[in-house]
Amino acid sequence: SGGLSTPRASDSPLAASDAHSFKRSKTRTPADSSTASATSRPAIPHISVVAPMQNEAPAASTSAQMTSQQAELAMYPRLRTFNAQTATPHEWNLVLRHLGRRDNLPRFLEHLSEMRRRHIALTAAAYETLIHMHAFVAQDAVAADACLLEMREQDVKPTLATFHSLLRLHAQKPDKLLWLLDELKLRCSEPPDVTVFNQLLRSLCKSCESQPQRLPKLIEAVLVEMSQYEVVPNVQTYFTLLDIFARAPNIRGLERFYKLMQEQGYAIDASIPCGL
Repeated sequence: SGGLSTPRASDSPLAASDAHSFKRSKTRTPADSSTASATSRPAIPHISVVAPMQNEAPAASTSAQMTSQQAELAMYPRLRTFNAQTATPHEWNLVLRHLGRRDNLPRFLEHLSEMRRRHIALTAAAYETLIHMHAFVAQDAVAADACLLEMREQDVKPTLATFHSLLRLHAQKPDKLLWLLDELKLRCSEPPDVTVFNQLLRSLCKSCESQPQRLPKLIEAVLVEMSQYEVVPNVQTYFTLLDIFARAPNIRGLERFYKLMQEQGYAIDASIPCGL
């Protein structure tokens, strides 16, 4: 009640540790995720994430590990100058983001575990990276969803990019996408953009293949929502709409959005991915 509390590993919905969650995801498929899989990844050499102090000798390691570490340090100067004893919470979060961009799972996990041990709070950007790693590197949709709940408990507002990852992760689940859209509107630091609505349209299209008569009403609801947020359709929006009505088939809807696309100045050519 007194403000934002620092996260502890024991408080996290990710069970005992994030590292264990990543390991388990390789041997099980979450019950509520159609996208999670047990795809194996090639082993990555273990490299200590915490750089040695300036007056401290580096730990012994193989020449291959040192070569890999030196290459990464050359690419990211922040890692070369990072000092665990003097680094600020902001710097810890920046390094976590850098490791996530490299999809370097072992080093990412080691750094995250050390942040948890030191009770260093994750920023919204760091959570964005963590959710991406759970969703698309470890392929664990359950853990990715747990991170979103953890952000709510820690009163951290998710970024729009966080919702982009979750929407892509649950693309085959229209009900989940609608729930995520509500969460986005309530908690995100930014309003929904055209990428969010394009993903929603694509998902609704797939869910209504057996009931094409529902499509016009659902699409109108999405377009009304877009106008309320002053989101302008882009070329991908029109491609998606044309594809939906061509597959239905719904000639009236197809002609409507074909004309709208022309009025907006978008070229109509053979690149349109639908059965025009």
